[in-house]
Amino acid sequence: MRRKILLSEGWKLGNFKEGGEAKGAHAPEYDDSEWMKVKVPSEVHLELFKRGLIEDPYYHASVDRYWWIPTYEWWYRLRFRPPKGISFSRAFLVFHGLDTLATVWLNGDLVGTFKNMFRRYRIDVTERLLRDEDNVLAIRFSPVVRGPPPKEYRSEEWTKVRPQIRKAQMSFGWDIAPRLLTVGIWRDVELLLIKDVAIGDICVRTRVLKEGEEAEVLAIIQVMNYAPEGEAVVSGRIMDDGQLIEEEKKLVELKKEQEEVTLRFKLKEPKLWWPWDLGEPHLYTLNVRLYRNGEIEDSRDIRFGIREVKLLTKHPHTGENAFTFIINDKPVYVRGINWTPPDAIFTRIDEGRYKELLKLVLDMNANALRIWGGGVYPDDIFYDLCDEMGIMVWQDFMFACAYYPKNQEFLREAEREAEDIVRRFRNHPSLILWCGDNECDAMCHPEGHPLNRVILKRVCERLDPTRPYWPSSPCGGEKPNSPYEGDTHIWHHGEYYKSEIYESELGTALFVSEIGHLSCPDVKTLEGYIPKERMWPPNESYRFGYRPWSLRRLRWLERAMRSFWGKVPEKLEEYIHVSQLLQAEAYKYWVEKCRRRKFNNSGIMLWNVTDCWPQCSDSIIDYYGRPKLAYYYVKIAFSPVLISAEVREGRLSIWVTNDTLKDIGGFLKISHYEYPAEVRSVYEEKTLVPANGSRLVKSLKFDELRIEDKSKEYVILELLDHDKKPLSKNIVFLTEPRNLSFSPEELIIGLLK
Repeated sequence: MRRKILLSEGWKLGNFKEGGEAKGAHAPEYDDSEWMKVKVPSEVHLELFKRGLIEDPYYHASVDRYWWIPTYEWWYRLRFRPPKGISFSRAFLVFHGLDTLATVWLNGDLVGTFKNMFRRYRIDVTERLLRDEDNVLAIRFSPVVRGPPPKEYRSEEWTKVRPQIRKAQMSFGWDIAPRLLTVGIWRDVELLLIKDVAIGDICVRTRVLKEGEEAEVLAIIQVMNYAPEGEAVVSGRIMDDGQLIEEEKKLVELKKEQEEVTLRFKLKEPKLWWPWDLGEPHLYTLNVRLYRNGEIEDSRDIRFGIREVKLLTKHPHTGENAFTFIINDKPVYVRGINWTPPDAIFTRIDEGRYKELLKLVLDMNANALRIWGGGVYPDDIFYDLCDEMGIMVWQDFMFACAYYPKNQEFLREAEREAEDIVRRFRNHPSLILWCGDNECDAMCHPEGHPLNRVILKRVCERLDPTRPYWPSSPCGGEKPNSPYEGDTHIWHHGEYYKSEIYESELGTALFVSEIGHLSCPDVKTLEGYIPKERMWPPNESYRFGYRPWSLRRLRWLERAMRSFWGKVPEKLEEYIHVSQLLQAEAYKYWVEKCRRRKFNNSGIMLWNVTDCWPQCSDSIIDYYGRPKLAYYYVKIAFSPVLISAEVREGRLSIWVTNDTLKDIGGFLKISHYEYPAEVRSVYEEKTLVPANGSRLVKSLKFDELRIEDKSKEYVILELLDHDKKPLSKNIVFLTEPRNLSFSPEELIIGLLK
């Protein structure tokens, strides 16, 4: 029997500049009555802010005033007793997240030292746990750095210290994040009590057979045994919406502390898991029960989906380079967005925030997210929600923009971390790729690094051979960021979004895994973190990145504004509006350009969903959850069925891109308007677009449309089904937005109503 007791209430939090152990803070008798009462999960900056001991770290320049916080020792203490009436033979303390350099004592005895915020630690405390009296758990968090923050971004702390610490890399300061070195018990703590036997790890692997007519499901089940030698029975039942589909049982002889049992199931006419735009993201439930002496000792439910995933990097017939995901034998076009932590204080990211953001992601018609390697691994509920919603997940390991150590101690710690992470997430059908890191290949090219070329690859192949592994993002070719091989990051802040370099790279890239454009958030967001006297003109308080990035990126945005708008706006409201319109137009243009090249280009992943603190950035949704204009433009550009147009040299080339698995037949309708809604002409003809393809369906000269005044006229494109119901709508402006006599976003948003 297994019992989990959540240790969330009754904690005390205190600090010492140094020497807390010498003062006896680890000892049961230590007087912590004056310490703060806290609930776990907990983070020190947040606890101090809640009590008014510091100002909001996100307001103006506050975060730099609180550099001293992570230079102290911070101690958590808890008094607890095991519940009465529970018989157990083994007791474990389970830490789901300790941030970061932690030393743990139980009843004055040292039970472990830990140095990785991403790992889950399980400590056997059977011999130290007091059963009928108070236990005292003490945890010391030691500083990861000392002294004030460095003035230079590429400081020794960032280049040499940061890579050695297994902590969210963005916490050391990034162009999208403050230098805010979080401290605390950032995820749950549990007391795990086991009587004789219990279910441990469960791995579910699926295989589609006979062209989808049958599926094989393997359940590899770990049995933890702390009983005398004997026997147990492991039962597995596959359920579909409460109905029993298949059942298997197996007898296991209990001889070792860990036994492994494999149950094999065959399912007829299985319901496959698909990304939401290709089908139903169907989920089954595996119910595992462990019996001993005829009694149920433990039970676990695992949700899983039946799907296969491959990454095609070479066309099988031509040998040409590719970067295409294949789901259930169907090539999939990725309409994705990069996911970065929605808060720099990670304990604030709760289930409600995940649901809110993922709902917005789905509403934008995105079918994939890339979990960026500079943040943290999201909570399990994030992957549960992606499974349910049919959102594919590209998962970076948490290594970013660094030349990581090659010594055996570091590589062994990275291997243990990867083992934990792969075991945690491998049952989620939404996860389609393991990626070694973010932007490290460029730093290690051409010799490579054993971390992403050997260690992480080996862990994935051993623990999860069902998914592809990709060493780094970007990666491929003689140059790691080559658009001609592998995936590509496209960053040219300050350049006009239609400039030659964008046209060239977007016209050749096989897969764009990062691309973004700066903008300002809503004025209410700016007012929430910028003092009134600093609101105008734009300055470093706007936060276009943590220092010294802010002014540099501000200059880049204004350079792009001049190309786009002809000038830099001179009033706040117009400045915000133009920045958001520029970003929105760029994202729509880039996505449509890539999608017309389907499957010469197999995906584009915009940067990024949201911010980790209030700032001006490339995000589509600001820190407070307010969508920017790009949200509406992306929703159109990411539509599974997209009608779009290229406007070049007085010609309108109209394309339909179909990401569904069905041929689409119907009518192409081209309507020429003068603003606001005067119909000048309408053209209509039959058309057909193949499943999972993209096709040029019509090419017209402006002369044929009788364009007279580009500043007042526009064209609405529609793809209609056989009953004349719209399948896709889009709008074409015939000149640059600055030359229009009306607001283009008004018409764009109107298409969505």
